[in-house]
Amino acid sequence: VSVGLSTITGEILDKRNMTYDSEVKSSKILDFIIKSFKELLTNNCLNNSSILGLGIGILPEMHSKMGVTVSHDGNADYSSILKMLKMHFEIPILIDNSIKGLALANIDYRKVKLPTQQNFVFIQYGKCFNFINVNDNEPQKSIVNFTNLINKMIVNPGGESYGDYPHGSVYAELTW
Repeated sequence: VSVGLSTITGEILDKRNMTYDSEVKSSKILDFIIKSFKELLTNNCLNNSSILGLGIGILPEMHSKMGVTVSHDGNADYSSILKMLKMHFEIPILIDNSIKGLALANIDYRKVKLPTQQNFVFIQYGKCFNFINVNDNEPQKSIVNFTNLINKMIVNPGGESYGDYPHGSVYAELTW
């Protein structure tokens, strides 16, 4: 879990990190976010009026741990987290899929050739693979909250297997 303070141009001013395992409770993660954000403001002589807002990115594989439900049409419900954070902060709070946020952060609007249009695929690798398509500077809405499903996509029928992942899946082919 990372909590950072940055300028509008993305320059990181200060940050805090917390490692976690499968046993950590969501309340401990939220407490860390709240405490760290308050410390960052204090240590940098800032107050709520100096801040545009608080952005939270949650990996899809953390949805169930954090109490986030995702409907069949792909809409994630972050209301329980938002309610908890609003008790501590009087600033705008945005919560979304962290993979979507990372993909959008990679758009270079200063690009000389066709600066208003970029198409690319963003792949994040960690304990889980995450994937999102960005077309015309917009993430593919149908998979925004299912970006981790790439793990089980078959790319090499009859290929390698790994753990519970199917033969020829992205995870199995890249991990074995």
